[in-house]
Amino acid sequence: MSVVCAKIYDNYITIASDSGVYASDTRIPSTTIEKLLHIDEDFIIGVCGDVGEMNLMRWFAQEHRPVENTEQGIFHFMGEFAEFCREELAPFGEDEDPEGANEYLIVYQGKLYGCVGTQVHGITEYAAIGAGAPYALSALVLGKSPCEAVRVASELCVFVHTPVYECYIDKPKEE
Repeated sequence: MSVVCAKIYDNYITIASDSGVYASDTRIPSTTIEKLLHIDEDFIIGVCGDVGEMNLMRWFAQEHRPVENTEQGIFHFMGEFAEFCREELAPFGEDEDPEGANEYLIVYQGKLYGCVGTQVHGITEYAAIGAGAPYALSALVLGKSPCEAVRVASELCVFVHTPVYECYIDKPKEE
């Protein structure tokens, strides 16, 4: 229950998130959980959903990269992540399939992708995920930045909270 949104500009991509974290329907104040997983200088993953799956994604992405910077490459990356989750959760008796529990915005090597379960799509302008997505998308349509869009969502959605976190990735220079 939160919001992550991103927007593509001429030379860079911006991704922003709120800071609200919930256990069931109860807000957990003063948490250190980050919804923007800044893996390296050209790889950021924004996550909305289950914190346990988010932590598994952080662990997985530290050692894995998409095989190519395409929708198909991201699809394979997410498939490998689902298998990783099954393997890591099995010793704990977890039989719930983690695939599809969270929503992701992935910024990778100057491109932006949206992922929900096995659905992967390239994004050409902007996107938002999470409980505050409708409000953030409205702000993005009106020309607001991702940071401003998260702030708008925090005013209108009880599941979105400030402060806002924001990251930038430069797009590769075309030769």
